[in-house]
Amino acid sequence: MVVIKKNVGLYILDESHVTSSMKEDANRIYAHYGLVSLSSRVVDKYPEMVFRTSYVRDIFPDAKFLFLYRNGWDTCHSIDLWSKRLGVETRGECHDWWGANDRKWHALCKQVVACDEDLSPFLDQIQEYSDHVHRAAVEWIVTMKKGLELVERNLAMGVKYEDFVVSKDYRNKVLEFCNLSTDENFDSYCESVLKAPSKKKSVKLPSEIASVFNEVMKKLGYEK
Repeated sequence: MVVIKKNVGLYILDESHVTSSMKEDANRIYAHYGLVSLSSRVVDKYPEMVFRTSYVRDIFPDAKFLFLYRNGWDTCHSIDLWSKRLGVETRGECHDWWGANDRKWHALCKQVVACDEDLSPFLDQIQEYSDHVHRAAVEWIVTMKKGLELVERNLAMGVKYEDFVVSKDYRNKVLEFCNLSTDENFDSYCESVLKAPSKKKSVKLPSEIASVFNEVMKKLGYEK
């Protein structure tokens, strides 16, 4: 089988990656979308955006950032289920949560994990992970650490998922942060769709990431 190598995208983007034409195109597209959808704000839910806030803010100076976090074990099990349920083989390539033939995973390891003070000493072991839960734990660690940094620097609002899904008052605080008014359609949709998540069981993680995972869980207010 012939394997064709493809470019691996950048995990981390900042204002240096923004061009004037990019700004014009992005603002034109989003302005048009806002007009046809009668929306005052466009919401983009994209996990990797936590590593690209300065990039986004340079394009959209009035952007608001929400750092949505949840129990690490719930996230790990969710990613594991996603990859097993939706992962597919396409023309000799495996496409799952980790990208085509693990391109996203390799980018995460080389561009993010390699720069993390807690995980970088174990990069050789980590990049060999194949278990979805172990990989998800690594992604969760570096993503949560970056999100906490943004909150501490007042660049984002921390939003605890478990509180958001059960509390209308909590959701109203999020709307206020985004300069959005309360809305009956929004409230009724949340009440009918959002449910408190069931707590997932923990699993044994490799020793080189277990203590860091537990430490981040505590920082976010979750029990070990």
